[in-house]
Amino acid sequence: MEIHRRSPAELWLSVLALLAGGIVPVFALLVAATIGLFAPPIGPEQMAMMPKDMPQMMLSRIMWPDQVAMAMAMPGNLMAMLGGMMAAQPAMAGYTTYVLLPALVILGVVYLYARANHPGLANCILAGLAAGAVASIGLDVVRLTGFSLRWMPANLPPMFGMLILGPMSSPVQAGIVGYLYHFLNGASFGLIYALAVGRGRLSWGIGWGIVIWLLMMVTPPVLMMGVGPFGINFGPGLVVTTLIAHIVYGAALGWLAERWVCVEGPLLADQTVGLRLSARAH
Repeated sequence: MEIHRRSPAELWLSVLALLAGGIVPVFALLVAATIGLFAPPIGPEQMAMMPKDMPQMMLSRIMWPDQVAMAMAMPGNLMAMLGGMMAAQPAMAGYTTYVLLPALVILGVVYLYARANHPGLANCILAGLAAGAVASIGLDVVRLTGFSLRWMPANLPPMFGMLILGPMSSPVQAGIVGYLYHFLNGASFGLIYALAVGRGRLSWGIGWGIVIWLLMMVTPPVLMMGVGPFGINFGPGLVVTTLIAHIVYGAALGWLAERWVCVEGPLLADQTVGLRLSARAH
């Protein structure tokens, strides 16, 4: 087995791009949702201090009217969900301002430097981000279909927007910012894929989509919604919708990466492992 060697500078830039454009954006929601998951439910006193229509207003942005009515009829679940969202909101807003946005600036600097000095890395960054963002369109077609069938508990991108901007942000603002963050997540997973495997294959992209789905179904962003691991408290439609959506995402990502990424091998390959394997082969 032979691993193509990269220069030390290219490897370090690849790691920096991975952190700034891949890990940091994905961790934004994970950090905020972890805080929200362990937050206590809102008490009656806190509920009384809210504007009267605030809970219904927040839910109406992410749920169908019949889902809102069902949620309002279960005050215990409603208070737990609102408690989680209100606890997660400052963390998400602060992370976005002080960690995510600076990281994206760093990613831009890395890309511009790589474009002038390491064109293969620059191609992986741009192609990975673009392929991940475009693949997210396919994911959304399946996701929104499941949401229209009531197989999803909520339309999450507007909730992302409320977590970043605050619950009193306008529906248009929350929708725009939420979908920007949603597609940034898709682009980030595409960047991780491109840096980790290079051009890859269609089957590798599908496998990566399934890995993302498995992680999503057991981590705080989903658990904070109260549906339980793999949606055991909600219904099989959630599992079916999200699995198909991520298979579509992975297939589109793998297909696009085969055509857009010019680097065959991983930019994050361990040179020392490659040397040891080559030595053993001889």
